[in-house]
Amino acid sequence: MNKEIEKKEKREKRKGEREEIQEIEKCIACHKKTEYFKSTPIDQRKYYVKGCGQLCEDCFDAIYD
Repeated sequence: MNKEIEKKEKREKRKGEREEIQEIEKCIACHKKTEYFKSTPIDQRKYYVKGCGQLCEDCFDAIYD
């Protein structure tokens, strides 16, 4: 999954100055990159905890299972 995220980041960077570079959201527990941009609305994300923030799938499962 990290390679897929890196490809998204590179694509956004290649667009250059015409478009704003979008940052990838990081997990609040382990700080790994998630599959979501910071600009992605929270109601369109998985593993988002209101009042806390974005978790990766592994941390979400570890905490809530």
